[in-house]
Amino acid sequence: MKKVLFATVALALLTSCKFDVTRSVTVDSNVEESRQLKNFERIAMLGSMDVKYAQADTFSVKVNGPSDIIKKVETIVEGNVLKIKMKDSNRIIHFGDVDSGNVTVYVTSPDFLSVSLMGSGDFMSVLPLDTDTLTIDLKGSGDIYFKNVICDRIDASVIGSGDVTVNKVKTQQARLDVIGSGDIDMGFDNSGSVDAQVKGSGDITMKGTVRQMNKLVRGTGDIDTDDLQVK
Repeated sequence: MKKVLFATVALALLTSCKFDVTRSVTVDSNVEESRQLKNFERIAMLGSMDVKYAQADTFSVKVNGPSDIIKKVETIVEGNVLKIKMKDSNRIIHFGDVDSGNVTVYVTSPDFLSVSLMGSGDFMSVLPLDTDTLTIDLKGSGDIYFKNVICDRIDASVIGSGDVTVNKVKTQQARLDVIGSGDIDMGFDNSGSVDAQVKGSGDITMKGTVRQMNKLVRGTGDIDTDDLQVK
């Protein structure tokens, strides 16, 4: 699919901090550090850090938080994968409260194919994403959120107690899998076929419109299709 680029809006919404320097101190005493990384289409997160992503026409990776913490955030590119993790695995980062040691990693790229999260972190994509395929892989208790996706195929998998939410997706094929007590919540916009499977006590909730739907539950979980139209 033709990529829809959101460079100006993406940078404006991702963060209110200035992006024109490698390191700058904001009014709340946090530090923003720009990492010179490029040529990635996938993100792999390990641990409890938080990532905010937006599709744009340029690559950027910016880490915001207390200076003694952000220097422990490791960001490297291997192949086409941007890997984000803490150098000190014993350090716990919580999202939301700056005083608690909050660190947020802001990422943009022209294309985006997958996100994998192992741990308790959060991944958010609040701007439209237009790509060929999208793979979402969550292991642990974290959360992954996409607001609006256009793609040919989407695969979402949760192992553990985490949550995956795709507010709106237009796709030809979708595969949803939950193993454990996690949840997947997905809204379909005139999409094609969907295969959904739950093993354990987790839940899959689907709404919107699709042409074909297959579902299988093994365990005490549930696949809710009350608000899904198949036609």
